[in-house]
Amino acid sequence: MQSFRYYLMTEEYAASIAGWTYEESYSFYNMDDSEETISELMNGEYYYVLNSDNELFGFICIGESARVSGGYEIGIYNDDKCLDLGLGLAPSHTGMGNGANFLDASIKFIIEEYQTSNIQLVVAAFNERAIKVYERVGFVKSQCFKSRLGEEKIDFVLMKLKANNEVPGIHKRV
Repeated sequence: MQSFRYYLMTEEYAASIAGWTYEESYSFYNMDDSEETISELMNGEYYYVLNSDNELFGFICIGESARVSGGYEIGIYNDDKCLDLGLGLAPSHTGMGNGANFLDASIKFIIEEYQTSNIQLVVAAFNERAIKVYERVGFVKSQCFKSRLGEEKIDFVLMKLKANNEVPGIHKRV
């Protein structure tokens, strides 16, 4: 099993992540490598994640950076005790069974760093691969909603981490 280390985002890693491109059905997650995107990744809410081989494996973001605009309209961000999580794997590590280990490690990092296990995330409804990983690690589907992305309205699913003692793989809860 891989181990991971979490670091506040640097400009070097932000530039690398901003240039990632995913296969067509997941190209929705592509960023552009503009200065604006790199600046967003440097806002203090993003962490780059290295694996045990010291390779860039993914990133996580917390707080407002993890939020989808349509969620504000339906009030899913009104609970200030709930931490919002966003994450992404490097394209070379997707679809290979790495997601659950990465997410489990990310939850443990958040619990230690932010002293909370009240975590939620939002995922595009079409991303069944990610939804299965989230459910396997202990998230449950909550609300469905639409959010505008460019000219389109996309379906999203809010998922919340189960109560403390129900989460597989998570041993310490605060």
